[in-house]
Amino acid sequence: MRSTEEWLAYFQQNALRQREIPWQSNGVGASPAEMAPLRRSLQAWQLGETSDGRHLAASADRFAAATDDPAYRDVIDLFIREEQRHGALLGRILDDAGIPRRQADWGDTPASVNPRCAAPGTVSR
Repeated sequence: MRSTEEWLAYFQQNALRQREIPWQSNGVGASPAEMAPLRRSLQAWQLGETSDGRHLAASADRFAAATDDPAYRDVIDLFIREEQRHGALLGRILDDAGIPRRQADWGDTPASVNPRCAAPGTVSR
């Protein structure tokens, strides 16, 4: 298992080594027929990856305080930024394919409606 410092170094280095993506004139090169079965999943995935991460950050603050590990929040901030970069890339794929981006997804609702649906330890009582 990696320590907080190892995760911090990992995300810092990963942020520095972003590769150029050779976007094609037709997006990722997939036909509409190839994209059709992926459409809803890509939309939901893109939406999730672009979250502002405020709930995760709040949980990270509580965990960092409880474990006296202030660098933990820095790791989570870098993790959130990396996920947001993934969301931007997925957004480009959706845009190039002419697939609209979602503003909300049913998958966002169970944890907000019923906190018992959230991952253990992520909901404060």
